[in-house]
Amino acid sequence: MAAIARVVAFIHTLFLSSVLRRGYFVCGIMVMFKKSLPWHAICELASKSMIMTKQKKKAETKNQHYVPQFYLRYFSVDKKNVGAYILESGQNIPSAPIKGQASRDYFYSDNMEMEKILSSLESCAKKVLDKIIAAPTEPLSKEDKNTLFDFTVIQLGRTEVPASRVNQWYEERVRSLPEVFSKMSTDTGGDQGESLKEKVLHLIGKPPSSPAQYSVDAHDQIRDIMRDLSVKILVNKTGKSFITSDNPVAKYNQFMERMRQEAYGLGARGLQIFFPLSPQIGLMYYDPKSYKLGYKKKEYVELDQDKDIDELNKLTSCNSGGLLYYRHGTISCQEFVALSKVWRKIIPKPIEWVVGDLYPGKSIWGVRYPSMFCKLSLSFIKELPLYKALQPEDFDRQKHGLRSLAVDYLRALYPGSA
Repeated sequence: MAAIARVVAFIHTLFLSSVLRRGYFVCGIMVMFKKSLPWHAICELASKSMIMTKQKKKAETKNQHYVPQFYLRYFSVDKKNVGAYILESGQNIPSAPIKGQASRDYFYSDNMEMEKILSSLESCAKKVLDKIIAAPTEPLSKEDKNTLFDFTVIQLGRTEVPASRVNQWYEERVRSLPEVFSKMSTDTGGDQGESLKEKVLHLIGKPPSSPAQYSVDAHDQIRDIMRDLSVKILVNKTGKSFITSDNPVAKYNQFMERMRQEAYGLGARGLQIFFPLSPQIGLMYYDPKSYKLGYKKKEYVELDQDKDIDELNKLTSCNSGGLLYYRHGTISCQEFVALSKVWRKIIPKPIEWVVGDLYPGKSIWGVRYPSMFCKLSLSFIKELPLYKALQPEDFDRQKHGLRSLAVDYLRALYPGSA
């Protein structure tokens, strides 16, 4: 049992630390960690949950959207169709039925309870988004801000892009475990080694099949890590329009890009979250210790430079899973071609890496996704003096890598780890 505990504890500690510090794994996967529960208990609960799910009545809606239909209607002319552009092939569809976009059969599994949770959140979120789009310069109530934040956090990990990375990580994370189990077999006896192998794989568990389940279950942890971010409504006053995508909430970090860092997590210094809400309205969460956006007393920033809209559309495109959505007549084919060229260049490629040793000479190999950087340049964001003065050669990940809230969070979970 000691050998099992050693393997599981190793992967557990490594995993959460990576999410916060380096961002090698998408936010949604944090569902695997509950502050009050050990790793093995979480896996046991997940197993029971899967059994209970099978016993529940199937979801009434077979075709389930990972980007809500009500949200895509903000980019529609007639509320029924939306422009779609496929980056890989260059195919432009000026009028695609919203009903069939960003969806898959039983994407949230066949659990009706999950569907009800998301439906309830979307209903509340729609009311807030309607308010913002109708009057973007009006202050929001605390309740509306919380709803908006919840919706953003859920959408951050809800789509196919994070789901595919979660699944790839699972497939790769135990690649070299056979060598570890071989060592176990030598130490404990062949049959017993195989038994240990089965037990370890059971405790590590498989990722839930539903990325929506990830984002819902991980909600509290992500809120804890991101609640120190400030937010501004971006009001587009130019003649250009925002676009959106099949993965609309984009995570970025201009500070880490300037520091020439390969990756960052949700707890990183300089974090930015961009969410286009309509062709004229966007949303940005940001680290207030690193950046200044507009005036402190105003909850919105007016954008009057075409280049800023182009840059934010570039971010949306690069963050996408390859499918862009837009309001028909608001963007040219030439602009799409330019976005497609950038998208092809910056798609993060998985990189193998040695995550550590369990036994001398026996390493566990994993896979990580470097964070997406696209040389983002935004005129309305100013880096604050404290970190603007920092040069890449002076960057220290221990000192400058995490926001204080994330440091406290890590220390609470793993004393001495941050």
